Amino acid sequence: MTKSNEETFRDELIDALDRELVGPGLPPHDYDVNADQPYIERLEESPTQRYSAGVLFPQQQVINEHDDQGDATDETAEAAAVADEEPTDPLEGDPTSEPKRDGSSGDSLTDAYDQTVRLANEFYPSAIGFSCLCDDDAGDLIIRVSAARYESGTVPYVVETDDGPQTRERQEWRRVQIEIPHQTLTVPKLAQLTPWERTLVDSLLIRGMFRHRSDGSVLLTLSLLNDHQSGLDSRISAKDCFFQVSVSVESAAGKTVFREYKVLPDRDATKSDTPDIQEEAALELLYRTRKAFAVGHGCSVDWGSETDGKVASLGTVTIPRVKVPPVEPRSTEGDELSMYVLSGADGQVKPASIPSILQPLGDDYENWIKEQEAEVAGLPDRLKKPATDNLKHCRTCLGRIRDGIELLGSDSVMLEAFMLANKAILMQQHHSRRPKRPTDVGMKPLPTSYEPKIQWEGRWRTFQLAFILMNLSSLKTNEDGSEHPERDLVDLIWFPTGGGKTEAYLGLAATDIFLRRLIRPDNAGCTVLMRYTLRLLTAQQFQRASSMICACELIRRGRPNDLGEEAITIGLWVGGSLTPLYREPAVKSLNNLAKPNSQEANEFQMLKCPWCGTAMDEPDNLGYQPHGKPKTVIFVCPEAACEFSSPKRRLPVVVIDDDVYEAPPTLIIGTVDKFAMLAWREMSGRIFGIGTPGSNDPPDLIIQDELHLISGPLGSVVGLYESAIDLLCSWKGRKPKIVASTATIRRAWHQCRALYDRPTSQFPPQGLDISDSFFAKENQDTPGRLYLGIFATAAPSFVTAMVRTLGGLFHACKSMPLPEGVPEETRDPYWTVLQYFSSLRELGHAATLVEADIPEYMWSITTRTATPKELHRSLGSPVELTSRRTADEIPAILERLEKRYPRVSDDWKDKPLDTLLATNMISVGVDVDRLGLMLVVGQPKTTSEYIQASSRVGRSKDAPGLVVAMYNPGKPRDRSHYEHFRAYHEAFYKHVEPTSVTPFSLPVMERALHGVLVVLTRHLVGVSKPDQFDPASVTLNELVNEIERRCSVVDPEHAGSLKSKLKTLISKWSSVKPSEWGGFGKPPELRPLMYPAGSEPLPSWAGSAWSTPSSMRNVDVECRAEVIASYENDE
Repeated sequence: MTKSNEETFRDELIDALDRELVGPGLPPHDYDVNADQPYIERLEESPTQRYSAGVLFPQQQVINEHDDQGDATDETAEAAAVADEEPTDPLEGDPTSEPKRDGSSGDSLTDAYDQTVRLANEFYPSAIGFSCLCDDDAGDLIIRVSAARYESGTVPYVVETDDGPQTRERQEWRRVQIEIPHQTLTVPKLAQLTPWERTLVDSLLIRGMFRHRSDGSVLLTLSLLNDHQSGLDSRISAKDCFFQVSVSVESAAGKTVFREYKVLPDRDATKSDTPDIQEEAALELLYRTRKAFAVGHGCSVDWGSETDGKVASLGTVTIPRVKVPPVEPRSTEGDELSMYVLSGADGQVKPASIPSILQPLGDDYENWIKEQEAEVAGLPDRLKKPATDNLKHCRTCLGRIRDGIELLGSDSVMLEAFMLANKAILMQQHHSRRPKRPTDVGMKPLPTSYEPKIQWEGRWRTFQLAFILMNLSSLKTNEDGSEHPERDLVDLIWFPTGGGKTEAYLGLAATDIFLRRLIRPDNAGCTVLMRYTLRLLTAQQFQRASSMICACELIRRGRPNDLGEEAITIGLWVGGSLTPLYREPAVKSLNNLAKPNSQEANEFQMLKCPWCGTAMDEPDNLGYQPHGKPKTVIFVCPEAACEFSSPKRRLPVVVIDDDVYEAPPTLIIGTVDKFAMLAWREMSGRIFGIGTPGSNDPPDLIIQDELHLISGPLGSVVGLYESAIDLLCSWKGRKPKIVASTATIRRAWHQCRALYDRPTSQFPPQGLDISDSFFAKENQDTPGRLYLGIFATAAPSFVTAMVRTLGGLFHACKSMPLPEGVPEETRDPYWTVLQYFSSLRELGHAATLVEADIPEYMWSITTRTATPKELHRSLGSPVELTSRRTADEIPAILERLEKRYPRVSDDWKDKPLDTLLATNMISVGVDVDRLGLMLVVGQPKTTSEYIQASSRVGRSKDAPGLVVAMYNPGKPRDRSHYEHFRAYHEAFYKHVEPTSVTPFSLPVMERALHGVLVVLTRHLVGVSKPDQFDPASVTLNELVNEIERRCSVVDPEHAGSLKSKLKTLISKWSSVKPSEWGGFGKPPELRPLMYPAGSEPLPSWAGSAWSTPSSMRNVDVECRAEVIASYENDE
């Protein structure tokens, strides 16, 4: 398959980085190439100073002494100390021996192995190697070793002086490739007590160690050692080092003799019914073709192609690379996926024909299931049960899809809602893609018809449509008033990042919105609650969902009798740092925003019209207007030709909390922690239909995005408040339907039970192999996302390694020549380097590097390689995207990320960013198609975070992703990931850690249980003042009993503690009888029921007021430190 220009450029960028860090380098730009004489690398600096990896140093070095460097940094010493903490490798399986008085084990094999690992783990390593399993009858193995040395000498050069040209001498290092003959190693039939060793050249030693195992395999540890012994006071000399080292082994007969290198024995799922064991067995089934064949020691390992579960060759690699192919959603050319056809095609398709149009979807899925079922018999016995279970889930899913199709054929109201939803999403797809347009630029005409102009326009992905169909039955109440059993399920979409999960649940949300209005047109209020965990993600999805709500509202305006007089609207309900809480400050902020040269932060989030794309944030033509009595801020498109350009036909968008409470929007998008405000705002109960005119129903549908983020302390508090939210949504007797989505999760069944007290159904269900679930399939023919591992053991510090890596990437992206006819735009995906950090502390240091150290290093590359000055790259200031950015800064940063190379004008606003420094804030929600290059600094704390973060690049086929993982040699966890690089990356979804949610743990109850009690009392018991609290209330006791029942199911261990805690809280409340709830202003003199967590209570309250969270995140007390200018006289 022919590579694209971008993929070719990516490969060349990797090669350039390899030459920069490992070597050898290419000739300088001004080198006169002689075809008859091969280029021999010559360095003006010591190779120990030049290269950062792939070096074997002499043994017994003092870390902070170096012949080519100054004193080592503190970080060097710290890393060296950490390096002494030798990581335990669970893969080895070597028996331990009791050490003797001299520290040896008395077993020469064990001592040799220990020496190999110790030398490989030193800060300046003297060994590399790997361990593998081979057949005991493998016979002869061929070992190939590659290494180079650099010889020092002096060369004359001429300098111009005042006295004329003068000849001087400088030191030069000349590369010499060592000619090493191949070695033959014979796998012994019987156990050997001593290691196999060969001296290849002076001081370079190859060593092999064997241990026979009971399963007929032999554990082989092969290592390459620099055996040069230097004195304790000696400095590192480059002449004693070996560079660009590698070692490989293969069967002399070309046979596949190397077996899978397993951590643990195979699990038999038939021996246990526990969910955890079943999940592990299912993972073994799905990833059975993703095997590890070796583990590195101080290096990474690669292997050849697999045949019958074995490979024929293995070898070390200094900079490993693994391609992770994209998982592409299944699609077909049939009408069953056409939104236009399913919406009725402007009257050309009869509604009654829709179910038959959809029928092929179920038929194709059934045929795929049958093919999978036929393969079960060929699986190992231990995998047959998980295979059968998986396909049983597939059959259940198929039945639900067909039930949905059948419902469309029997229920005309559901069919109409489904068709209108297809029309709304079709319109949304068109309008959400319209770019932001300045008001002084002519607008591209809005469409009069949404009939697709090209084949793949306006189409569902198969899994999106299937997800909607399988949930239709749970949206509708049965004729006898009962609910479908599937309404109680949490339907979880598990799909890789960027696969289209958002459109799936937006389609379901649109169907539910229209269904509710068609059944009772005046049943307005909040229909759908869509919840996120991060404000960045919330703001981005708000823009996308707004286009869908605009489409729904235009459809309603055309059919007010069927769909009601009340507008279909969307509201953003998040923390006060992102949107206004009250109308009066919002209007004041708007007035300041309209002033010339205003520096006022834009709190209104909507920067362009979600329908036509017109800019709404231009000071001379703002899309925000004061309106009504009392005055609030409404959204009106500045473009007169837009459907939403007048106050009467305004955009159906609400962002002020006061407006959300007064007329709850149809779709509310909020952060999960905002729901803590239910205890503080009496009007917030209107979101759930409590106290609304016309007796609106509570929300029908709850959508939780990025479920894996609802974990840890935040998830536990969310889970406790969820017990109140569930009751608020069910106060009319009907529970809401809950759907969730994630790209990375384990033990989903446990998390959903803890959060929602409901069973879980994961969609799409897996088949027999992770690469194919019918709804999605890995595409091995595309460039995919390429992961590189950098483990710079030869750099004096991790910071130095970062400088060299980033400097090399920045320089190569600008200076590498492009073939004739290849446009400059080919560089764009790799022009902006997205740097990812696990902490703000690490990020802060990196900003300094970009400003000073990296540009300096880039000049050294330019000088060393004689790069023409016009190809030298100057870096702009780095931009940071973290939680420290304000609400109005984030959209501007995201907009700058869209700027492409080469720039379209000399305006600084059109200059593409050189680098973006980010933390886990970008792990979800940053969807910038042009980004192709990321540097991950240190292994993130969880695999889920690593997958989510690295998925921010390579999201477009025009920008093949490149993720450079920078591992810190001083951290054992980083070392382990590097040494298992290929095995980890080929199956990293398998390594996602289970999430932890404990909503009824004692610390969580201590922090938030009283808040839950206040929520239920204010909104469901109907207590308007806290001194009217009645502990004997029947409603109150029913609610308390429900919470106790929930705890007994989710966490029976703490059921007694919960009951006791609730009894104490109720008793304390009834005895104190506070006169007011509490608030956020000046603390009242009279004792309130509660005060904001993090603030100081008044002493006069006698400790009886409750410290109650107003957010589920920030609960720490803040204090202010002041410098004292004068001291009071002690006397």
